[in-house]
Amino acid sequence: MSAKRSAQLKVFQEFLDLSPHEMLHPSQTRWLSLIAVVLRLLEQWAALILYFTSVSLTEGLLTAMQILEWLRDPFIKMYFLFLQWVLPKFADLNKYFQSSNVVVIDLHKKVEAMFKEILLAYMEGRYVDSTPVHMTDPNRRDKFKPDAQMYLGVGVANQLLHKDVINCTERKREFFNRCRNFLIIGACELKKRWDFNSPVLKQIQSLTPTRALSKAHRETVIKYKSVYSKVI
Repeated sequence: MSAKRSAQLKVFQEFLDLSPHEMLHPSQTRWLSLIAVVLRLLEQWAALILYFTSVSLTEGLLTAMQILEWLRDPFIKMYFLFLQWVLPKFADLNKYFQSSNVVVIDLHKKVEAMFKEILLAYMEGRYVDSTPVHMTDPNRRDKFKPDAQMYLGVGVANQLLHKDVINCTERKREFFNRCRNFLIIGACELKKRWDFNSPVLKQIQSLTPTRALSKAHRETVIKYKSVYSKVI
């Protein structure tokens, strides 16, 4: 917030040949604004380390020292890398629902694809692929992948190779557990809000002009005509 401190940060940004971007604040009413905050922090991570190192040494501020400690913690950065990977998935789906184009025909396929993508990050692929979507249980622990097999993005995968992370078994276990819980809640909330077993939503893609006019799909459209009529 201080013009003086912003100027000091800019010196380190220029030193590292980074864009002199300001730091962002998350919105209290739109949690998806966190994406921009996360991306900006990761972009400026090295400059922030230099800045808070300088402030800690010259001013001895406890707050600056605490922030510097967090910035130097590879696990803190790994949480941000996880958010960098996962948050856009929810944001993109949210934008899709707000689209001004006619997207209802592909909506079911879009939601189902994201639901499965979330599940496959921490659940066995055989279970996800062989179980009807509406019967899939995001909380089924016996189908969870081992921590080492979870996929949480390229950034996390690279950070796990950090020399200060490899041997921290307990902290890695906590990290994977927190990320898994995030994904479980995301999957459960998505399932709560979308009826994956709805015959209308499943077949509505048959109303795509090219498919609806195709002889092969006419029977499908006729079959669900009564169902569509009731819904409409």
